[in-house]
Amino acid sequence: MASSTGASRAAARLAGLGLGLALAAATVGLASGIGHRLGWWHYATGIPMLRWAFWIALAAIAPAALALVVARAGRVVPMALLGLAVAAVTAYLPWSHWRLARSVPPIHDITTDTENPPAFVAAAALRKPGDHSPAYAGPTAAEQQRQAYPDIAPLIVKASKEDAFDAARSVLAAMGLEIIDADPSEGRLEATDTSLLFGFKDDLVVRVTGTAEGTRIDARSQSRVGRSDLGVNAKRVRTFLRELASRLEAERRAPG
Repeated sequence: MASSTGASRAAARLAGLGLGLALAAATVGLASGIGHRLGWWHYATGIPMLRWAFWIALAAIAPAALALVVARAGRVVPMALLGLAVAAVTAYLPWSHWRLARSVPPIHDITTDTENPPAFVAAAALRKPGDHSPAYAGPTAAEQQRQAYPDIAPLIVKASKEDAFDAARSVLAAMGLEIIDADPSEGRLEATDTSLLFGFKDDLVVRVTGTAEGTRIDARSQSRVGRSDLGVNAKRVRTFLRELASRLEAERRAPG
């Protein structure tokens, strides 16, 4: 009986330790981005905090798992399971980002036209000191893009320039981007996307031009800060072009 009571107490302490560490890790992870959003620290401080969150979460797994082994049953089990769940999620998120960062090139500017990229105008005026220049990085970035994302290319459609422009604006809004400029005469659209945790801002510019083959749509997505974009700019350009092509095709097939 005494042995069982002692085991239960040990399991409870282990479960409490595991849950406490897991919650601490989750708090550090959330604070890394929230603190940056609130201006408490630079993202260069917030990113290392994610590493601390990862290691604290790993440290939480051992006592929580051991508590399950010792307890086997009883009220301690839910606490231990909760600690394991929180720790696993907290560790997985930064781990998945680091893994992704190693799988993509360290670039942050993706365009369908590397020789004559669409230019940022409104977005350029919103850049802060320390942000990336809106100017394109040049041949090195272009070659890295070609190697990593060979499918990124202009979209050529049979729709008129006006219809393509209107459809592009609708697609940007549907994607949840904030449209900051729309100039039909230039065929230029600019929008901004804001990340959830850190509030990082990426800018997207769309250029719509008439050609002999139809209407050509070019897009360029650039992060304002950070060396690697974890592939989000390429994903954004792909999504935009795919959704735009789908919308224009649906409009073409619509009766009347």
